[in-house]
Amino acid sequence: LPAPVSDVVDVVAVGEPLELAHLRHIADPVAIEEADTRALITLESSDGAVQVRLAHPLYGEVRRRRAPSTRLRRLRGLVAAELATCSDDIQVVVRRATLSLDSDLTPDPNLLVNAAHGAVWLADLQLADRLGDAAARAGAGAEASFVRAHALSWLGRGAEADAVLAGVDTSPFTDVERSRLAFLRAS
Repeated sequence: LPAPVSDVVDVVAVGEPLELAHLRHIADPVAIEEADTRALITLESSDGAVQVRLAHPLYGEVRRRRAPSTRLRRLRGLVAAELATCSDDIQVVVRRATLSLDSDLTPDPNLLVNAAHGAVWLADLQLADRLGDAAARAGAGAEASFVRAHALSWLGRGAEADAVLAGVDTSPFTDVERSRLAFLRAS
């Protein structure tokens, strides 16, 4: 494939489904048309927007397997940055944070905490644990530990949840935060 068309396929491979408007900000519009002409991508209308997906899942699998990890990290960062320009819908926030974890972007503690809460709300507790852990490592403070412990508890990993909470510095806590800690430890 010509390099610009490969770029389109690779961006969609790491970010699908991706709104056409967002893809146009990341990749060359002429290359997007070429990828569509070659039947490498499909366009579907959804909720007033056009979603772009790969025409076959194997295209993405092959491209992700063959691409250097540095390229994939850069592309995930581009998609995450582009998603930051759209709504604060919880699914978009979770998706953006998940992409940023495996990208070359500097971790955003607030994004990671919000996404961890969103992953709990979406019942993806494994992802909530992963996002909460990343948020804690990024310096998000006690809230990251709270959401992570909550997810671990729901996963039946109470001892791990208790260990996470035991590592929280409680000296600056308000009464409300102490209550939340006590509730999470009890559960």
